[in-house]
Amino acid sequence: MIFIFTVGVLLGVFLRVYKVTSYIKKTFYEDDNYKISLEEVDGYLMIHVAIYEFSKAILKELKHHWAVIRERAYASGYDKIYTYSQEERMFKFFPNATKLGEVEKDGITYGVWQWDLK
Repeated sequence: MIFIFTVGVLLGVFLRVYKVTSYIKKTFYEDDNYKISLEEVDGYLMIHVAIYEFSKAILKELKHHWAVIRERAYASGYDKIYTYSQEERMFKFFPNATKLGEVEKDGITYGVWQWDLK
């Protein structure tokens, strides 16, 4: 089973309505259990996490990475991180997110969330 938990603005929608002038994507961490990728699009930091195997130990690792990412993002001048996901239950593990609304892509509805880093 693959759970996809993505931090960022729904990139497809974003790219259609906004002319992108800068784009960077890097892998932050990857192993057999999950992959974390970071994107910056015109100053917006987006984080994508694909979870291939889920356990309490993996959740603990993800929470550690999330704390590091939040700290580094804030230190780098970001004040918010966004996410979209079908897996709303993941937000109980990564609290303090505000649901901004929903978007639909290819007939699938995703919740769009925001964390304030201040």
